[in-house]
Amino acid sequence: MTWHKNIVGVSTSLFLLSTFTVGLPAQAFTPNWQQGASIQSRYQGDFGSADFRASMDRLIESGVNHVSLVAPHFQNGPNASDIYAGVNTPDDDALISGIRYLKSQGVEVSIKLFMESGQGWRAEIRPNDKATWFANYTNIATKYGQIAQAEGVAMIVLGTEMVGVASAAQDPANTQYWRDLIASVRGVYSGALTYGGNWGGAYNEKEEIEFWDDLDYIGVSAYYEPGRYVDGNNVEALKGYWAGIDQNELAPLSARFNKPIIFTEVGYRNISGTTVDPWNFSRSGEPNEGEQRVAYQALFEYFNNSDYLAGIHLWDWSSDPNACGSNNFDYTYCGKLAEDVVKRYYSGTGGTIPTTLEEIPVVEEVVEETTEELPVDDSEVVAGETETEEEIVEEVQETEEVVEEALEETTEEVVSEETVIEIDEVDAAIEGAVEEVVEADPEEVQEIIDNASQEVTEEVTSEVVEELPLDDSNMTGAPTPIAQDDSTESNDSDENEDSSDTNANTADEPESEVIPVTIFKDPLVTNEVVEVEVEMDKEDGTLVANDSESKNAGMLDIWWVTDSETVDGEQPFKAMVEGYELDEYTMYWQVDGDQLNEMGDSLEDYPHKESMVDLTNWNWDEQGEYEITFIAKNNDGEIISQKSVTIFVVN
Repeated sequence: MTWHKNIVGVSTSLFLLSTFTVGLPAQAFTPNWQQGASIQSRYQGDFGSADFRASMDRLIESGVNHVSLVAPHFQNGPNASDIYAGVNTPDDDALISGIRYLKSQGVEVSIKLFMESGQGWRAEIRPNDKATWFANYTNIATKYGQIAQAEGVAMIVLGTEMVGVASAAQDPANTQYWRDLIASVRGVYSGALTYGGNWGGAYNEKEEIEFWDDLDYIGVSAYYEPGRYVDGNNVEALKGYWAGIDQNELAPLSARFNKPIIFTEVGYRNISGTTVDPWNFSRSGEPNEGEQRVAYQALFEYFNNSDYLAGIHLWDWSSDPNACGSNNFDYTYCGKLAEDVVKRYYSGTGGTIPTTLEEIPVVEEVVEETTEELPVDDSEVVAGETETEEEIVEEVQETEEVVEEALEETTEEVVSEETVIEIDEVDAAIEGAVEEVVEADPEEVQEIIDNASQEVTEEVTSEVVEELPLDDSNMTGAPTPIAQDDSTESNDSDENEDSSDTNANTADEPESEVIPVTIFKDPLVTNEVVEVEVEMDKEDGTLVANDSESKNAGMLDIWWVTDSETVDGEQPFKAMVEGYELDEYTMYWQVDGDQLNEMGDSLEDYPHKESMVDLTNWNWDEQGEYEITFIAKNNDGEIISQKSVTIFVVN
């Protein structure tokens, strides 16, 4: 489907294409699969909060039947032996509350143990006194074993990516330490046990662990890097990559120990290049829901019928019910295109893939104007009649020829010196392709449409982006929808044209006009966009990019604490400035207009500023109400942005 748009009466047409999908059933995983997601605690009482329950309700709607509640613990550096709870370690009451709520909703629960040294990746934990370290860690593991047994928890993940203390290649003595730890947990807990071994890269830990036979599942922290080797925006290419991993690594590992495998973690951020290094929580770039969606689709499509994979736990979903939407760069798929993919494969409750053209979702236009539907009778789409293989092949060939011919004519128009982009021929080609195959078998329809639409849109779009005389330095920033009022809304009526003519004769009218435009890099991946403000010379119609910065740049984003939140104890104050690197600004917090307190840099989850604040002595307001102001300054000491929230401290 293609449509044109005149912006503020200007004879400049940009094109957008909706994603073509056809009537293929969305097949949910085998019911006994662990269709899971991992949840981190933001503060000690988080899992017992109303926010947590609201977030879990949304998560459950996405089809999960298993949730892993993360219980992190800490030590003072990679060589230390002390292990202690932190500010985001769930307290026992909150953990039990979270477990009970999930189970009341029919969801199984795992407890997942994490270790952090505060100095780099947990893989580098190598305590000088290993015996003491394991004694302390075993005490923690058995404690959670007792809670898990009492609350009917289905599984415990005993750790993840702790290469230095788990891999036999790093230290052969590690294996016996783990066998003893597992035996201790088995003494108090009768459920399933696993461990999340690192996938590869710096450490191929999963191949170096020798205690898999003591566990119920082989756990893999599956942050493989397909985008380094294949096109990360192509489902089939990604599935081809997974086939190699399956045949050469995972299936042999499962067979070697005669154990099923669980992906204890796998996830992709909402950012371009996420398939290149999915583990990289600090990767910077533009948001890209499309690549995140494609990554999940390829993962599910390939492993949907795996005979040794027992489950997938997606990393991750926030306990904050408001942490959703396309402006969130994190791993959560909440409110993003990937959420519908997860729904379809986890439970089928997200609806089958559309079977008629009317059901196909279209791109929401920036200027919010209605579009024309393809003139195709829905009743023809799946007519219940199948054609012979020879007829299908012939139709595919004819369709490709029609599209190629239209493409050649269209691209000549696109690269012409004029600014008007004509794509009527592409419209006709796509419509013709659809009409010619509407009676075909649904799977053949999918292939035909994919081939036709992908070929046209990729080539035409690349020509459009190359030929528009835009300054590339402006083509960055998050794809915030451009709001327009009635004065700039597209209108093709005679009344508007008359008004434009009248305005053109006014003495004060500028020689050029700024037009906000969203360019879709790939019309089949609707969120992968570049936002620019295009300035049009009214005399000759030429377009140049306006030098204004992205609308989001400089916006202060408070992660925690949020407005009207009731808190106590130690709390991590977290905030960031959109469009700035950490070394380009300094962040401060202040309470009730008092002194400024500088915040440190943190790379956890996403680069931001953070301070641990002890609220236990905040008692000077009888109502416990305090105003927290976050202030960001650039390196010249000038204020970039500031924002305030009100919190309520209970001591």
